[in-house]
Formats: sequence, C-alpha cells, structure tokens
Amino acid sequence: MHNNPFLQPITPAAETDPVQNQDLIRALLGDETAQEFAGLVSDQPKTTRQPRPNLKALSDAALAAQPDLLAASAERQAERFFTNELPIQFNQQIKSLLETGFLVKNETGEIGTAGIDNKFYQAPALEQVAVYFTAPERKDFVNRKVIEGFTRVLITPFAASMSSFENRTRNNIREHGTGKDPSKKLLLDGERIEFDESSALVYVAEPFRGADRTGAMQYFVGTSKSVGESGVFKTKAEIIADTIQPFPGFRIQLLKDSATNSQKKNEASSGGEDFSDFIKGMQDPNSTYFGEHGLTPEDWFVLFNTTLHETNEVIHVRENDQSRYDGTLLTDCKASMGGFLMIPRACWHMDRVEAQIDVADGKLSSLSIDQITRAIS
Repeated sequence: MHNNPFLQPITPAAETDPVQNQDLIRALLGDETAQEFAGLVSDQPKTTRQPRPNLKALSDAALAAQPDLLAASAERQAERFFTNELPIQFNQQIKSLLETGFLVKNETGEIGTAGIDNKFYQAPALEQVAVYFTAPERKDFVNRKVIEGFTRVLITPFAASMSSFENRTRNNIREHGTGKDPSKKLLLDGERIEFDESSALVYVAEPFRGADRTGAMQYFVGTSKSVGESGVFKTKAEIIADTIQPFPGFRIQLLKDSATNSQKKNEASSGGEDFSDFIKGMQDPNSTYFGEHGLTPEDWFVLFNTTLHETNEVIHVRENDQSRYDGTLLTDCKASMGGFLMIPRACWHMDRVEAQIDVADGKLSSLSIDQITRAIS
C-alpha cells in the first residue's frame, strides 16, 4: 500500500490530539477500526496541561494562615520552655537565694522570707508558678513574650526590707572579693575587682534608703488578671497586705534574656525610643511594650546577687564619666523628695567599687529605653 500524498498522515496518539486521530481514522478506515484505536489510546498515559497557579491566591492564603502558624510555633516554644527550662531555672534560683541568705527556712522547714510586717512569707512552689504563667487568660500573651526572649526567671522575696537586701548584697560582695573561698571571685569581664576593707561596697541614695518602710517609695502594681490593664502605685505595706496577690510576699517574673547585659553609652537605642515611650507603651495594646514592666530595687538586688553567685561576674556596669556604661533604670517604683519625682537607677559602679541604687539623672526623654530591664509577670 502506497501513501497518498494528498491525505493527512495518521500520527501516534502521543504526538497529537487522540480525539482528532480517531475522527481521521473513522473517516478513512471505518468505525470498527476507529473503536479499536480508541482502546489503544485509553491504555496510554494521558498528559494534561496543569493550570498555572494563582500566585495572589496562594499569597493571600499564606498570609491568612500566618497568625495561626505563628501562634502554633509560639505555643510549642513556650511549652518547651515551661517543661524544660523553667524547672531548671526555678530550682537553681531557690538554691542560690538560700545560699546567699535572701531566703531562709523557718522552724517548720518552710522556705521563705520575713517581711517588713514581721510575718513569714513562704516561697511559691514551682507548680504554682507554672500554672500562673500558662493560665488560659495569659497564655497567648506569655507565649508571644517567650518567643521575644522573656525567658529568665526572677524570684524576689519582695516583702523583706530594703535594708536586708543591702546588707546581704554587701556580705556577698565581700565573700566573693576576699579570695578566702577559691570558688568565689569578684569579676568584671573576667578581670578580678580589687577593694580594701574600708570599702562600702553598697550604696543606696537617700530618697530610696529605708523608703519601703516609711512609705516614701511606691511600687507599680498591675493586675494579674488582665494583661495591660491600668495599674496603680502602692506602698510595700499595702502590696503585701493584699490577699489577692498571686504570690504573697514575692514577685515572680520573666525577664528579657538580655537582662544582665551592660548597656554601652554610645549604643543606639531601640528606634530612638525613650523612657516615656516605654511607660506609655506598657498599657497600649498596639505597642511592643504592652503588658510589660520594669524592676524594683529589690528585684535588681536579687538579679545582681544570683548572677554574681552563679557566674562570679558583676552586672550593669557604670563608669564615673558614663562614657562606657550607664546601669539600668528601675521603672517599677518611684520616690519623691522636696516635691521632685525620682526614679532609681541600679549599677555596679566601676570607679567607686560598689553596687548602687542611685537617682536617675536627666530628663525622661534623655533616658534610653535600652537602659530598662524589661519584664513580665
């Protein structure tokens, strides 16, 4: 049989449209042959053109799913922290506070502290702390903050007097600096700090000295039930007498992981924000700082002493001319003297060789937000 040059050639189904081939075969060779060919075609793998993806739809879907994915990731990360890290940090800090004298055992063996009201306040248990931070009404907020790096546990026996914090700090510095115990050192960036026996080692400025007992110093108190709800300032006596506090006589907080860093004077602040931005942002749902707060002098003494006990290093260093470091602002309290509002600043003063609670100088707009130790509770 010779090919007719005037007829269209019959080509394999894989090369052309099978339907068109069937019509051509039917016209040339009849229905029976066309049906046999159709059976052969149906046994071959079919290649169909995939529609082009709608990139905008995919992008919109990804953006819509993002909050749920972030929330799931935050929940997993927070769960790992509360399951693995919290118990380790909590137990280590209770141990450090006992060894440095900030916590004691009473006659029945309970661990706690004596308050300015002469009552004994028992330290909270690990389970209480875990339940508090993972409560449904706080879960989303805490998970988000854990992802942001609020992962350093701080346990403060707040009911104790400021003078007791000062005395224990002085004793701990002296123990680390004398060299009698080879495991204890007083270091700044790995270098030994020298001092003589006459050194004061601790200084608290007059507006704050003993002001927790007199009521001249007031502390910021936010609600434990609703994140970011307006807080008020109260005296220490008022706070520890409040029976609805989650941890009577204690402050339990999660600090930003950079809590012990010394802020360099010439480092740029976060977007040019200052102290007043932080204070306003604490209660602004649209602010990065919503639901956060700062520290009190009592908190800082605990942070200083537990860090020294565990690492032999001092924190929040300040030079006399402030050219290198400038300490940390303690924004959860205030005192007044002569009609002036005063905010404390804490530091290890390099030149005076002492832990200081001093008055923060300068206008609020000149105080960098990076000088604040940020916390949640």
